[in-house]
Amino acid sequence: MKVILRENATYVVRLDKGDELIASLIQFCEGEKIEAGHFSGIGLTQELILSYYNVARKQYEDHELNEQMEITGLTGNAATKGYETIVHCHGTFGDARMNVIGGHVKKLVVGATCEITFQQLKGKIERAHNAETGLNLMQ
Repeated sequence: MKVILRENATYVVRLDKGDELIASLIQFCEGEKIEAGHFSGIGLTQELILSYYNVARKQYEDHELNEQMEITGLTGNAATKGYETIVHCHGTFGDARMNVIGGHVKKLVVGATCEITFQQLKGKIERAHNAETGLNLMQ
């Protein structure tokens, strides 16, 4: 991941082919000491696992997409849970036939590039486990 531009608390970053999105954003946040923020992005995938959260079962259902996909939109946030950085990301993706799919991004390996605009927020967002939903919710 390369920081292209930093202006106050806004960053424009680029991920390159082979970079994994979630791991790269966690490393970025930890390196910049970011405990709260939100981001958006576009680009291309080479590997993608999207998840759908089944509330009744309190678990994610994974869907692996084994084809190159255009990233038509990523949106997400960064928070902490204890000493751990948590990145929560959803996205929409288009295939070569112009079909679009979306969901919770579990894994995204960049195909050619991924361009992210990241806004650091002042303060800290903490997540904690919620027994009713089974999710780590913002507190």
